[in-house]
Amino acid sequence: MFGSLFGGKPKKAQFKLQPRQEVEVEMPVGNGAYEAYFVQVQEVHKKRVVLQIPGSERKPMGARDRDFDVNYPPKEKDVDEVNFPPRDDDFKIEVNISVEFRAMSTAHTQVAKTHSVTNNGLFLITNLPIPKATQLLMEVEIPNGSEINTKGKAISSVEDSSSGRRQYITEVEFDADISDKDRAALIRYAMFFKARQNRAEKRLAEGG
Repeated sequence: MFGSLFGGKPKKAQFKLQPRQEVEVEMPVGNGAYEAYFVQVQEVHKKRVVLQIPGSERKPMGARDRDFDVNYPPKEKDVDEVNFPPRDDDFKIEVNISVEFRAMSTAHTQVAKTHSVTNNGLFLITNLPIPKATQLLMEVEIPNGSEINTKGKAISSVEDSSSGRRQYITEVEFDADISDKDRAALIRYAMFFKARQNRAEKRLAEGG
């Protein structure tokens, strides 16, 4: 934890599939639409997996297997930015990402989820407010991707009871030394997550 900030080697998040595991697969069907299926993993190789051909509902057809390349999420070209706001100071996408953080003045580590990410920082869902101007060390764990170790400063904490319990949404501004690569990786994942969520909501609304 916080390895790269203190000279250690950061751990790498692992992407692992197991034979007989059930996974959800989204497949394009034209005109920007997607269909989702639950299929079973048949074989797992270093750079490819073999899945059963999807059928209706949750049951694969089982006629024969099909090879799929394993794509680690997501590259810049894989994300459609058309329906997202421009990346200016108002850019903001709601997404849940695990974050470990601590104030630089303490050794106590806490765990939170992001409420959203912006061009210049993120919003954390915390159980307690974080005092304004608190300097933070953060480890942002992008699912199936890299871990981003960075520093930031608390800007504000606003009480939020929308979940039914008392929480706070804390805005954190990144330090200027965050790399362009880390910033881009975080925004790409947020856009990937939101696009996938939008497709799922559209299928649900259409009764799919």
